[in-house]
Amino acid sequence: MDHNHGGPDDMEMLCPMQMSFHAGSCEVILFPSWATTEVGAFVGAVIGFFLLAFAYEGLKYGRELLHFSDASKRGGEVNDKRTLRNH
Repeated sequence: MDHNHGGPDDMEMLCPMQMSFHAGSCEVILFPSWATTEVGAFVGAVIGFFLLAFAYEGLKYGRELLHFSDASKRGGEVNDKRTLRNH
């Protein structure tokens, strides 16, 4: 059975995608072209994903602040089911 998913053959042989928990620095991250073969690249990818998640949460919080600010300027009561805080 052929398990080739369209990625370059040399990278798949160098760093196969593991489908279980394991310890190692040779990992495929999201795409076969994003394969880390060194510990530094793996740590950099982890830090990058953490910063991306932090930025995403910051944007969500900023959007919520703008929503409350706009609602208070209009004089209306904020009643939004998407928010988790009670204002």
